[in-house]
Amino acid sequence: MKTSFVRRATLSAAFLGAINLAQAHPGHDDGHELTWDLGHLLAFPVATGLCLAVFGVAAWGAWQIVRRRASAEVQSLRGSQASLGK
Repeated sequence: MKTSFVRRATLSAAFLGAINLAQAHPGHDDGHELTWDLGHLLAFPVATGLCLAVFGVAAWGAWQIVRRRASAEVQSLRGSQASLGK
């Protein structure tokens, strides 16, 4: 399936337009500095575990798709027949 230019441009514009709406949670009005604080993850262990589970399932699914495509053989009717004809 080929994605048209118009569809890619529309999705890109929608993504860029939604950047201002996407905040982790309210309270980031004091600045946009990026800091990593593991205390936040420890404060919400159920949410952290669910996020890790979702990422794990997604990685497993991607691995299965890649593995299945790699093991899929291209079948040629000419080569798979015992008798190639008269």
